[in-house]
Amino acid sequence: MDTFREDFAVSQIATQVAPPAAGTALSDSFRAKLVAQEDELKRLRRELEEVRMKSAAGALDEALSRAVEVKGVRLVTLRADSLERGQLRTLVDNLKQKLGEGVVVLASAQPEGKVALIAGVTAGLTKRIQAGKLVGAVAKLVGGSGGGKPEIAEAGGKDQGQIDAALAAAPGIVGELLG
Repeated sequence: MDTFREDFAVSQIATQVAPPAAGTALSDSFRAKLVAQEDELKRLRRELEEVRMKSAAGALDEALSRAVEVKGVRLVTLRADSLERGQLRTLVDNLKQKLGEGVVVLASAQPEGKVALIAGVTAGLTKRIQAGKLVGAVAKLVGGSGGGKPEIAEAGGKDQGQIDAALAAAPGIVGELLG
């Protein structure tokens, strides 16, 4: 009897959400409405990601203007929240290209309280400093760990409240790693 009541309640809600067109079954109409809403949601998510990426890309020039020099090496740090790791890697590559020679550290607050970190080192500097060691050291400050290749490396963390402090500590960490 309980199953019948649940099924009846679901059908009542479905009728209100997507009343069937003449000559179609309730489930067909509901399914079509659901598919249309899913398509709209996907489109809106794509638009949101594009806007986030454009906003972060617009911050590149500002980040470059705030670059600091540590033992003869230029360092750029940037916080770019809510971007996916692929987008963060693209930003690191763009910053490295604009920088010419130097080191880049990006941090991003992610959904569910997580932190994403990516470090990049231009090819000419990898003998002096490796991205994997750098990102691992920065990640410890946000309650995480990571590593990777000498030119680009990723890390994750759990403490979003420490992102700004971790980015502020990056020059000191780069200085230590440069020796």
